[in-house]
Amino acid sequence: MSTQALPTTKAPARPLKVKMERVNWSGTIILILCAVTVLLPLYVTISMAFKTTSQAVDGNAFSFPSPISVDGFVEAWNLTKFPVGAGVSLFVTAGTVVLTIFLAAFASYAIIRNWDRRLFRWSFFYLLAAMFIPFPVVALPQIQLTGRFGLDNPVGVVLLATMFQLSFSVLLFTAFLRSIPLELEESARVDGATTWQTFWKLI
Repeated sequence: MSTQALPTTKAPARPLKVKMERVNWSGTIILILCAVTVLLPLYVTISMAFKTTSQAVDGNAFSFPSPISVDGFVEAWNLTKFPVGAGVSLFVTAGTVVLTIFLAAFASYAIIRNWDRRLFRWSFFYLLAAMFIPFPVVALPQIQLTGRFGLDNPVGVVLLATMFQLSFSVLLFTAFLRSIPLELEESARVDGATTWQTFWKLI
């Protein structure tokens, strides 16, 4: 007696229901208002920059400049001596970055490799404590000191900016130097490298 397999029929597939995400209208409205509060002052600033003096004082800050004028930029360029100011800013920025990296790297290397000595350990904590001193507390005394020593010039600004950035820079450099194995330096010394060569080429 033979048996025949009955054909299997597949159940009809159910239509997939696409769930529509609900729009968060309250959040959307808040974001739109925040965008308006940022873009509106930006538009007023840009439009006022391209207006003439008579257009700027007419009382309508939201009007589009017609005609567009660049006289304000030319006058600001001449009155403020912009090339000289930009050159001084570039000098102060470059000098501060180079001097901060140079001093922070050497100080951090000396502190980390002599951590077992009390002088270096307390020097690190001293620099770390300087980060918690509010800037307005030391700003006026430092300005007076630089004026007395004749450093009320770009060089004095570089020294002041370096002094204020040194504490945080030492903290970052010490965190980096802790990740370098001491055995790597010891192997370099075995190969005949001096302290300067180890620091310059390896660190």
